[in-house]
Amino acid sequence: MGRKMIVCALCLATCLFFAVNSIAAETAMGKCLEYKADTKILKLEAQGAKDAAPAAVEFDCSAAKMAAVPAAGDLLKVSYNVEGTVKKAVEVTKAPAKEEKKK
Repeated sequence: MGRKMIVCALCLATCLFFAVNSIAAETAMGKCLEYKADTKILKLEAQGAKDAAPAAVEFDCSAAKMAAVPAAGDLLKVSYNVEGTVKKAVEVTKAPAKEEKKK
């Protein structure tokens, strides 16, 4: 009886582990190219792989949580979910600027 309970508990834990990972949002970080307030579309210059050139990516921010309206040139972090071919932003935050090293 105890062995069956342990197996059931492990199966349940494994299912929950994979379910939580599938719900998690993806993130992108880059420079804001433009934000259209009327359509709530954000265009971000996101860095790709190590040697790849940056690519412009569009996000639908209609339901996104934003502390402030992004401006062109801002360094942003976007958490998003992919729904079909549309990337729907969940949260848009300004990334902290890197401090210059003092010599």
